[in-house]
Amino acid sequence: MYYGVSLSSIDKETKQNKIVNMFDDIASSYDLANRVLSFGIDIQWRKKGCDKAYEILEKKRISQIADVATGTGDLLLHWRERATKI
Repeated sequence: MYYGVSLSSIDKETKQNKIVNMFDDIASSYDLANRVLSFGIDIQWRKKGCDKAYEILEKKRISQIADVATGTGDLLLHWRERATKI
């Protein structure tokens, strides 16, 4: 259900628009809610994810990286921090 409407009963384009609008509605408070509800653990999983990626890449030089749907930019900041250590 999305705002009282079953998404299975509407066409694909309308469904897509409703989903995009829903994410637009929550975007401004998502990062704060995530931080509060996870008791700050989200910070650690971002760092662990970044560390694991560096481990998998075996410290190869990466010239570009994209943090899609960046939110607060925490992940990208950790990538930059790690990059300066190599």
